[in-house]
Amino acid sequence: MKSCRDIAIVGAGIAGSIAALELADRGNRIVLYDAGAEPLTAASLVNEGKIHLGFVYGGDSSGLTARRMIDGALQFRSIVCRWMAQDLFASSVTQPFDYAVPEGSQLSAGAVEQHFVLVQDILRERLAAPNADYLGEVDLPAFRRLTSHSYGSEAGKIEAAFGTPERSVDTRAIAASLRAAVLSHPRIEFRSNHRVTRFETSRSGWHVVGEHRADEGPFDRVLNAAWEQRRFLDHASGFADDAPWFLRYKMAVLLPDVVEDLANVTLMLGRYGDVVRYESGRVYLSWYPSMMLASTRDLLLPHPEITSSRKSEIVRSSVVALAAYYPKLAEFLRFPEMDEAPLIGGVIDARGASDIDDRVSDLHKRSRIGPSLLADGYCSLDPGKYTTAPMFALEAADALASSSRVHQVIAS
Repeated sequence: MKSCRDIAIVGAGIAGSIAALELADRGNRIVLYDAGAEPLTAASLVNEGKIHLGFVYGGDSSGLTARRMIDGALQFRSIVCRWMAQDLFASSVTQPFDYAVPEGSQLSAGAVEQHFVLVQDILRERLAAPNADYLGEVDLPAFRRLTSHSYGSEAGKIEAAFGTPERSVDTRAIAASLRAAVLSHPRIEFRSNHRVTRFETSRSGWHVVGEHRADEGPFDRVLNAAWEQRRFLDHASGFADDAPWFLRYKMAVLLPDVVEDLANVTLMLGRYGDVVRYESGRVYLSWYPSMMLASTRDLLLPHPEITSSRKSEIVRSSVVALAAYYPKLAEFLRFPEMDEAPLIGGVIDARGASDIDDRVSDLHKRSRIGPSLLADGYCSLDPGKYTTAPMFALEAADALASSSRVHQVIAS
């Protein structure tokens, strides 16, 4: 007997959850599968929450990545706040970011400034559109070269620093609101702890095959919104992607908010790191050389095991290394709580054949992202970044709603 459930969605991160909410609000019946116990407990919860305007993508001189990021950023608040209270969202927004350019960066300070001018021009153009806003703001200050700043030391010299209007959001607050919306929606059935291995099709529709369970279905349509296993599921379901992809297992540490007047800063461009302070009392710190723990060009990347002693070594060495470029961070080393700070993170999957230390790596570009309708009723969603995930979730919902032929909804 045919199931009365219309659409199966695999992956309950921010993209899969918003797609489920959108399609359910349109009257569809949704079954949302995830390997976790609840929605939004993996990558969508443990990233830095930066809502990119394209400043960090100086490696893409075409401006395509900046345009992609800006388009997603200017829709982020309006989409998320369909299921999150406006005041809660506003309280999740951080202070603006600085960008510091170390000596030895892949881009000189002059080249970074030239890229920032391009980003600023695109941003002004996009903000002129009706109903466009950046996290609730429409009159954004221009970036500026900082004549005085607290970055750099003899061990980590800084060529220049810039102030920008770019901000992060607290991913925990957003995850909590979207999670509650998913779990309370009458047309969404959430299937927890369900690891899907492939999709199959038959005359009656699409079937979802689990790791240790019989297939479920048939469904009229399916959306593959998995994160680290998305390409594996596509491949196992008969949709191979021969393009080069690069998987990385990258960590960060959540430190207590014990250092006063801490700025949000990203070092660019290359194997550096960033610092984000949230109003909720947490500080996110990442240092690429010691926190990028594994990589592969295969379909899947096994998670490395991290002992408690190794964890402490990673945290302490990362703080020391980043403090060479932002000396104020050395104050964390005085607090014993630092050794108990949690490591967070996971797999990042992106187009590219080499790591970010390669100046021409495609990891410096994020324009070929979004939903792809690979067969009638089968959509695969690469959200690209947290910034663009809500925008692409709605595009995926539109693609499934009108799926009648094979096409790809990605930038060329």
